[in-house]
Amino acid sequence: MTRLTDLIAARDAPFHTFEFFPPRTEAGFVNLLDRIQRLSSGPLPSPLAVSVTWGAGGSTAERTMELAEQVVKLGLDVILHLTCTNMPKEKVDHALKVSRRACRSSGAVFVHHSRRLQGQTLCLQ
Repeated sequence: MTRLTDLIAARDAPFHTFEFFPPRTEAGFVNLLDRIQRLSSGPLPSPLAVSVTWGAGGSTAERTMELAEQVVKLGLDVILHLTCTNMPKEKVDHALKVSRRACRSSGAVFVHHSRRLQGQTLCLQ
């Protein structure tokens, strides 16, 4: 499993990342994948990684995982941005298990650290 710090250390030049929310519609999903592919192929270098945001309360959980899997198929590393706001502990635990399993099978980045932002309750033990 790749660590984000390893990806950063391996770069000897400036780098960039992209962050996306999963679209609500199928047409938007297809359009976003096309845009990610175009943004990742010249003239700029490929991004260090693509961050895919998980909506508050897990509202986009399934689409987030689907988008992350498709981005990995494009040959890019993925960072799952898991938002724990208004999520029961069980749902967070499930999300982390699914994410870790997906990362192991695809080679995507699994972030081993969490951060609590103002107003959020830390969901992990």
